[in-house]
Amino acid sequence: MAALMQEDITTVAALVQTTQDLGALLRKLLRETGGGAVTYRDVAKRTGWSHATCGNYLNGRTLASRDRFAVLVDLCDIPPRLRRDLLAARDRVEDLRRGHQPAGAQIRSADSRSEILAATCERSTEIAEVTLTSSGSEVLAWLDGAVRELATSYVRESAEPILERLATVHLAAVNLVHAKLSRVHTRRLYFYAGLTGYLLASASHDRGDTATALRQAEAAFAFAQRAEHPGLCALIRNIQSLTAFWAGRYEEALRYANAGVAFSAHTAGIMSVLLPLRAARVLAHTHQVSSAQQALRRADLRWHRLVTDDVDDLLGYDDTNVGPARLSYVAEVYMALPKDGQALRAGEHHAHAAAEGFADPSRPGWSYDRAAISHIYLSMARLGLGDPDGAAAAIAPVFTLESEKRTLDITSILGRYQRTLRQHKAGAVLDGRIRELLTS
Repeated sequence: MAALMQEDITTVAALVQTTQDLGALLRKLLRETGGGAVTYRDVAKRTGWSHATCGNYLNGRTLASRDRFAVLVDLCDIPPRLRRDLLAARDRVEDLRRGHQPAGAQIRSADSRSEILAATCERSTEIAEVTLTSSGSEVLAWLDGAVRELATSYVRESAEPILERLATVHLAAVNLVHAKLSRVHTRRLYFYAGLTGYLLASASHDRGDTATALRQAEAAFAFAQRAEHPGLCALIRNIQSLTAFWAGRYEEALRYANAGVAFSAHTAGIMSVLLPLRAARVLAHTHQVSSAQQALRRADLRWHRLVTDDVDDLLGYDDTNVGPARLSYVAEVYMALPKDGQALRAGEHHAHAAAEGFADPSRPGWSYDRAAISHIYLSMARLGLGDPDGAAAAIAPVFTLESEKRTLDITSILGRYQRTLRQHKAGAVLDGRIRELLTS
């Protein structure tokens, strides 16, 4: 069998999730190895089964037993490696039918079984259509577009609307890793598996599920290492640091941040700037002021050498729109330092500039959570500087956030703000508004 044909079949096998996918794959295999159209009666004569049974297997109405599926595969002249790939695809379908889904696949619990099955069928059909007649390069191009769309939607609209599709694309990339494609293709597949794994870890973090977020991030990090991509490794260390921080595990958060800084030394992307700021916030929060200020200076030096990489590109950042994100992170550091006038003024300055930078939702790289966090820190700084009216105006946009956009970061920062408000007589109204938001 031609090498290109083997690659196509292996690619499709790695993406199979339903009996319909499996039937389509069998038909393609029989057609391409049999020299043309193969009827159910032809298959029935060669197997000794009824033509109706063969039709059910090949149409995807019935899942053949493992022994019978092996008989169907053996009707074709294929190498042992490809035979193993096909049997693995069949076993995956059986596991999914029994509900033994891989970690991250079953993310919605409220939907009815029929809705989940319908959504899964639609996604599987989409993937099957892409791969049935595509080469490895074309599948990678499809994955690139899908991941780009998902990453951009996540940053702009939250994870909730895209979770099922994100899980499907992640599993597609993971399955394709085992498809024995070229080394260049496989490295890129590891990259997509790592990036989508990072997004799943971020979604778990947003929901406050620390344990799942850290497990998903560790798996994503393993993929990033196999992809040999320091920028992606740095990005995943960033979410690990953030997750550990809000879990109160500050030493772990600092360790992850510093590990990410080490990876970012090999890239000039946005993480080379943001990870020193992540470390600086942990240091400031744990009262290591001079170390936090040193980290701030390191971040400033990296800022002047910034050159966005392919991770930044997929997340929607470029050289012109990373500024507001950086300003928001800097504001976080200053608001974690001891609240003297200098730190509050610096926090107010950077948070105000970040909020202005995020004022236009149509701007590329716009992020709803960074916009909200910038407004919260701006309000905190203004209150500390004795401007309660300015504080109320700054935080007003946050009160309109939909419930699915109230991520752990936002609610945790609001909780800390509440404790500050109780020390200010002028903060009673804002305290009440925040309490309503957090309990609604």
